[in-house]
This record gives sequence, structure tokens and C-alpha cells, in this order.
Amino acid sequence: MRPTTIYGLCASDDQVIRYVGQTSFALPKRLGQHLRASRQRGRARVRNWIASVVARGAKVQMVELKRDAAWNIDEVDFIKRFRAGGFDLVNHADGGDGCRGFSRLK
Repeated sequence: MRPTTIYGLCASDDQVIRYVGQTSFALPKRLGQHLRASRQRGRARVRNWIASVVARGAKVQMVELKRDAAWNIDEVDFIKRFRAGGFDLVNHADGGDGCRGFSRLK
């Protein structure tokens, strides 16, 4: 398995982490995936947040939070710590493959 990295997304104009994720891809590739997904319609909060950042003329930036992380475990931990610290994250779920703490709208 490739190494896992925990990352945060923030806007260039405020530098506040708004999303925490994990990837085994290179960070620029994962950022590109987020940017492409933000151009699609949907209800994902991260997509809408990215679209709003771009619409106001700012850039979405990726910050490496932890290299060689434990898949799912460290993502859950970082999301929990950021939320406890008062960060207004746009993550739907509590981490770990996007399922814990998320209930789909019907």
C-alpha cells in the first residue's frame, strides 16, 4: 500500500482549514480531483465551499498535516481535533472512508 497523507484544505485569503482528508495519491493530484469535483453539481459541502472560494477569486490551498499516517485512524483523529478546536469543517462525516457520522438526506 502507498503511504497515506492527511491534509487540510484552506482558502488563500484566510488560511483557515475547512476540510480534512486523507490520500495515498500525490497531494497535487488529490487537489486537482477536489477542484474538478467542485465544478459538478451536488450537495457535497466541500464542493460548494471550493466553488465559493474560486468564485471570490481566492485559491484553494492544500496543507500537509501528517505524512505516513494510519489510513482512516489518523483522519478520524484530525477531524475530531479540528472540530474540538472550533474549526468549521465542511466534512460531512467524522472520517474513515466517509461513513462515520454521516447520514444521507432522503
